[in-house]
Amino acid sequence: MPRANSLPKGQRLTGRTAVSQLFQNGNSRSITCHPIRAVYRPNDQLCHRILATASKHHFRHAVDRNRVKRQIREAYRLNKHILQDLEPHLDIAFIWLSNHHKDSQIVMSSIRNILNKIHTTTCISSGQS
Repeated sequence: MPRANSLPKGQRLTGRTAVSQLFQNGNSRSITCHPIRAVYRPNDQLCHRILATASKHHFRHAVDRNRVKRQIREAYRLNKHILQDLEPHLDIAFIWLSNHHKDSQIVMSSIRNILNKIHTTTCISSGQS
């Protein structure tokens, strides 16, 4: 039985095809809440899937990139309940934009704002309430 606040492998966006569809097709949307940008599109899976990325241009050391990605995943894991009732399910890529580390609370509030905006815009466009 999966726990409510877990982030199993099935909820991670993996594979070259899935990631390229997210960024190359014209049906993706984008929301920015500094220091994170989210690019998302509907998928045909049974759950929302996420991808966290930090550029080597911003952080030269892998430990720094991994820390940022870990912060993003943790913030999403604790706030994914915002998208719980949302249909269709989404593929979401969180992209780090800043050259500097941020406090976990800042990352948490950015992810929360992004998820609320995604929920609002997707509900409005699909006619849900």
